[in-house]
Amino acid sequence: MNRMETSAEPDSIEIIEVEEIPLAYPPGAACRVRVKAVGDLAEG
Repeated sequence: MNRMETSAEPDSIEIIEVEEIPLAYPPGAACRVRVKAVGDLAEG
């Protein structure tokens, strides 16, 4: 189960920040992606 299923109204979810962090040690163009999302609390 993820946060969208358990704590926020699906129609209210909005991505507010995306951060890509390059990783030096793996081969290729790997990066870590951090995403912040907000939404109205679900009732029940």
